[in-house]
Amino acid sequence: MSSRSTILLTRDGEHWYNDCSEPLTGIDEKPYKNVITLEFSKKNIRIDLNDNEDLVISIINPNCEIYDVLSKLAKDLRGY
Repeated sequence: MSSRSTILLTRDGEHWYNDCSEPLTGIDEKPYKNVITLEFSKKNIRIDLNDNEDLVISIINPNCEIYDVLSKLAKDLRGY
């Protein structure tokens, strides 16, 4: 049985998932929370900043699946 619960999986192998093998809260705490991992394909992103405090990633391929998913999510959250 996998410890990963997929949130998003694209054709480019980008995988966003919860991983129950990395708990962030105690097992008796409600709500129980796990690590969320965001894996990107380097052909679709650019790393703009990676210093001691921040990691900034820009999606640079408007034709990739992750761009479509996040564009739709942004539209749904904004309402336009």
